[in-house]
Amino acid sequence: MNILIVSPWDLTYTGGVTSAVGMLACELLHKGHSTTVLVTGNGDNPSLINDRDGVPVYEMCLRLPVSNVNRLRACAAFFIMLPATLYRLYRFLSRRSIEGVVIQYPLAPCFYFGILRRLCSWKLLVVYQGSDAHELHTWSSVERRLVHWLLKSSDCIIAVSESLLKKVFHVFPDLKKKASCLIPNGAPLRWADCNRGPSIPQGIPDAYVLSAGRLIHRKGFDILIDALKLMRHRGEDLNVVIAGDGPELSNLLQVAKQAGVHKQLHFLGDQPHERVFDLMKGCMFFVLPSRAEGLPLVIAEAMACGKAVIATDVDGIPDILHHGRTGLLVRPDDAQSLADALARLRDDVAWRRELGETAKKWAMERFNWSNIADQYLQRLMCQEVR
Repeated sequence: MNILIVSPWDLTYTGGVTSAVGMLACELLHKGHSTTVLVTGNGDNPSLINDRDGVPVYEMCLRLPVSNVNRLRACAAFFIMLPATLYRLYRFLSRRSIEGVVIQYPLAPCFYFGILRRLCSWKLLVVYQGSDAHELHTWSSVERRLVHWLLKSSDCIIAVSESLLKKVFHVFPDLKKKASCLIPNGAPLRWADCNRGPSIPQGIPDAYVLSAGRLIHRKGFDILIDALKLMRHRGEDLNVVIAGDGPELSNLLQVAKQAGVHKQLHFLGDQPHERVFDLMKGCMFFVLPSRAEGLPLVIAEAMACGKAVIATDVDGIPDILHHGRTGLLVRPDDAQSLADALARLRDDVAWRRELGETAKKWAMERFNWSNIADQYLQRLMCQEVR
C-alpha cells in the first residue's frame, strides 16, 4: 500500500508528534508499504527536503485565507492560488500512487486534503495528538471551518486518547456520528534496549530525576518548581534535570531563583532524542507535571527504559500510567501532592525499582509500534470505514 503521512513539522524537529510520525512511517515501511511524509512549509510545488531511514520527506506550502499582517492580501493570494495548489497536490498524490493519507496533528492548512478526498478514492485518516484538540476552541472561525471541512471529508477521526476525541466533538458536535477510534502512540523500544553507552552532559549530578518537554505553561514546570520549594522547606533536596526549550525558560529560571531551588534545577535545552533516552536510563525516575496532555509519548519512553513515572491525572495520562503499578498519579496544579510523590519515590528505592520493572513490561507490550502500525493499516484497508 502507498501511504502519505502529513505533518506540520519536518522530522528533524524534536517533539512528540514528529517522533510519532517518524516511528510510524518507518514501521509502515518495514512492513513493506511505500511510505512518504509531507510537511507544510515553503514552495508551491512539493519538493524533497530530506530522507528519514528510507522514508522520503517532502515540503509544500499550503496557503490559508488568513494572516496576522495583511488579511486582504492573504485572502487574495489564497483564492488565486487555490486551483493551482489543489492541482499540484493532486498530481503529487497521483504520481506516488497514494492509496491512504494519514494527517497527524490536523491544522487548518490540511483542509486541501478534505477537498481532494471528495474527488479521489484514497482513504483519509485524521489523527489528534494533543494541542491540536486542546486549543481547537481558541482558533479563529475561519480555521475552525477549514478543519471542520477536513474532518467531515475524512473516513475516520482518530485520537491518542478518549479525552481528545471528546474535546473535538465538543467543538464540532455534528461529527459525533462520524467513524472514530482510539490508537495510541508507541515508543521507540529499540532505543530503550540499545546499549550505546552513556551520553549524558557534564555537570549533571549522579542522582537526579528527569523531566522533558516544551517549556510552556501547559507542561506545568512551574508547579514542579513549587514542589521542590516545599521539599526544601522540609529538608528534602532533590536534583531535577529538564530536557526541553520554549518561551517559558526565562520565567522558569527566575521563579526557580526566587524559590531558592535554582541550584537543584538543570535546564539542558532541546536535546536529540537519543540523548533524552540516555538521560532516562540514568535517572532515578521520571516526572511530568502537565496541566493538559494527549497521550504523552515521553511517559511510554520512560517506562520502556524501566523507570517509574510520576505524572498528573489529566486527559490521556491515566490510560498510560497505572497508579501504584507503574508509577504515581498526582492532582494537576497541586505542588503539595507532587512534592509528596517525589519524596516517596526518592526514599523508597526498592519500590521504585518494582514500579519500573512493571512499567517496562507494560510499555513493551502496549506501546509496540508494530502493533500500532497494524491498527492504522486496518483502518486504511477497511472497505467500510465510513
